Amino acid sequence: VGIALGARRRGQVRLQAPAQQLRHPRLPRGPVARPAHRERARRQVAEYERRPAGRREEGGRRDVAAAVRPWLAGAAMLWSAMLLALKSYPAGGWLWGRVWIRGLMGWLILTMTWVSVAFCLTLEKGPLIVFLMMLTVATADIGAYFAGKQLGRHALALAISPSKTWEGFWGGMVCVAALVFIVWRNLPPSYLHLDLGSLLALGLLTAGASVVGDLTVSALKREVGLKDSGSLLPGHGGLLDRLDSICGAAPIFALGLLLVGY
Repeated sequence: VGIALGARRRGQVRLQAPAQQLRHPRLPRGPVARPAHRERARRQVAEYERRPAGRREEGGRRDVAAAVRPWLAGAAMLWSAMLLALKSYPAGGWLWGRVWIRGLMGWLILTMTWVSVAFCLTLEKGPLIVFLMMLTVATADIGAYFAGKQLGRHALALAISPSKTWEGFWGGMVCVAALVFIVWRNLPPSYLHLDLGSLLALGLLTAGASVVGDLTVSALKREVGLKDSGSLLPGHGGLLDRLDSICGAAPIFALGLLLVGY
């Protein structure tokens, strides 16, 4: 999150740079050779400078969203493939057992998490958006823990994490649905275009992706014979065990924000 905050600050600096340094979509990208091109470029820069600062920042956000959308879609496809691999575990041992594949998975997962969090921080009320994403993940986790402890009977992924149950999973989903309803009821007037159905789908998909992220890290640890991913946070299974759910949820949440029209 600290790295993402730094990226947000650098993004703000770029948005406040002189108009000649901004990559306006209609300005020529290469060297301007002919006088007619130079004159058109001057007019476009002058028109851009006359815009209010708010419209400039909004245009910068749209450019960032357009640039990051393919990466978020790729991350969503990666997690969909991970879900299929988890369904067949441990049958896909040839995949999980290769060191270079596990290393590549780790780099892709962490990179897409950083891109997603950094993008969310560039949005309007970015820190609050990231907090809501983390709150959604925590709500799903806490709801799953208590529901699974009281009602758990059927294992969710016995070969990967025997303590997780389907009852706990659905208990977490119910808690997330309640959270989404509370957030929707308290939206400010400028966000009333976000309907309950879209936000509910966003919340449930984010919570489901957090479970996939958790199971993925559990499968990787089981494959190499480790109980904890590290010793930096004693009693919590390591730092990665605190971030595994967020790694799965962040790309889905960021892509969902674009799709619901935030």
